[in-house]
Amino acid sequence: MAEKLQHLFRPVMIGRLELKNRAVMPAMGTGYGRHDSTVSDRLVAYLERRAAGGAGLIITEVCAIDRRGKGFPSEIGIWKDDFIPGLKKIPEAVHKHGARAAVQLHHAGRETFKAVAGDFPEEP
Repeated sequence: MAEKLQHLFRPVMIGRLELKNRAVMPAMGTGYGRHDSTVSDRLVAYLERRAAGGAGLIITEVCAIDRRGKGFPSEIGIWKDDFIPGLKKIPEAVHKHGARAAVQLHHAGRETFKAVAGDFPEEP
């Protein structure tokens, strides 16, 4: 069995990005973001633990590209520069363990609701 999995633990290149292995933690909703869409210390710690466990690539949970596109109250955001300090903590934490980080961009579209997004998405 170990022979069949040998490639899983070898480095791999994706374009110019080198991953220490092929173990990828996909985006999983934790609800650990803050209601103001900033990254919480709890979310950073959660993702860092996955990197410490050996994953080569950590993908964040959904990250709203527009406040009117949030899908749930604690969804982290990426639509303004004010979020950079919190978002920056994610790669800093996972890089300590040799892992890389990616963001899953998200817009809930017609699935959002005013109580979460503050308003409805604009129609074209």
